[in-house]
Amino acid sequence: MLMSRTVKIQLERPIVSSRLVSGRKDGSVEASPEQHQADIFEKDKQNIRQTIQALQKIVDEFNDFQKRMLTQQVQKITKLAVEIARKILTQRVQDKDYKIEEVIKKALQSEPRAKEVVVHLNPDDLRTSEKDLQAAFSGDTSGISFVPDESIGPAECLLETPKGMIDSLIEHQLEQVDEALKKV
Repeated sequence: MLMSRTVKIQLERPIVSSRLVSGRKDGSVEASPEQHQADIFEKDKQNIRQTIQALQKIVDEFNDFQKRMLTQQVQKITKLAVEIARKILTQRVQDKDYKIEEVIKKALQSEPRAKEVVVHLNPDDLRTSEKDLQAAFSGDTSGISFVPDESIGPAECLLETPKGMIDSLIEHQLEQVDEALKKV
């Protein structure tokens, strides 16, 4: 059973201010309730800062991951689109579902002022499209020479102009599509 004791202290002067402190075994003084609350608040602020930093790191890592995934998906989609275009073009060429005169006109748009042009064509395209070529250029093929060239594939052409060569090769066009899709 604990007995309570009363301690009386007689002071020479009156007490002007007071503060509750309790001593510890190690001799240090326990902080006031206000200081204790301030310490807890400061620790909570530190914990919150650390949590925010950890969350920010997670958000940054997620954003990086998302960018990488998006880039990879765009690359896969681009590759798939080019392969689909390749298959469609290959099928159209096999089915002879193209007009070589349109291919030539489109290639000529790259150099519309050329007066002397030699058009290299696949020999089969040249043989089967001579009448269509005359009609496509309204009978005026002056300055344009059509020559058979075994190195040119069906539905392709190569223009030789005084300023240089202009090709309309399927593989080159697919590369241009690939580059254009990558830029988007």
